[in-house]
Amino acid sequence: MQIAASRRIIKKAEVNLTTTGLVVELVVIGIGGLLWLLAIAVSIVGFHPIAAVLHSTAFLIPGLSIAYVVGIVLDRIADWLFGPWDRRLRVSLLGSLDEYRRARMLLYGRGTKGIRMLFDYTKSRIRIARAWCLSMALCSLTLPWVALGAAKGEHSRWVCPTVLLAVALAVGSGLSAWSWMRLVGSDYERLRETCVFLLKGPLGVGSNGEVESDLEE
Repeated sequence: MQIAASRRIIKKAEVNLTTTGLVVELVVIGIGGLLWLLAIAVSIVGFHPIAAVLHSTAFLIPGLSIAYVVGIVLDRIADWLFGPWDRRLRVSLLGSLDEYRRARMLLYGRGTKGIRMLFDYTKSRIRIARAWCLSMALCSLTLPWVALGAAKGEHSRWVCPTVLLAVALAVGSGLSAWSWMRLVGSDYERLRETCVFLLKGPLGVGSNGEVESDLEE
């Protein structure tokens, strides 16, 4: 009786921990999108009104809520944009979509908690990398307009730093794309190796590009 109750408490704690992690992940993603929206706002209304809002402590809670919502939208957009590259990597490293789904079912059906947490952590890093790649690219395209507005106003001294920041963000976007590609590739390769371990059998890619393994055992 006590063992069953303990298991229920532990399972509930694990679910709460997973939910908290997802919320934090979406906030982290949303901060990148929020920076882009702030850059647009600065280019339209100027720096001082935006700075006054950001300096207010009352903005903290609404700001996090806005970042969470922006994170949800940005994550879906990034998933749609990166989808074609993800599919090509999956086919080249693992096989068809059906084989991938069967491999994931095997992973979560037979894999230990530690293995599942490792894959969930990798997936979280993949989502953050692709979202920040998009956010930094958008910011690098928006900041030149901010610099143009500063050049026409009283903040001309900020033109050069703003342009340099735009270049740095463009480089950061490229590095994030490279990190995403590396993370996705290692995730699929690790999934192959894990399936080999769980099935105790070969898992190879045949001439038709599909995984040669009975994942339904």
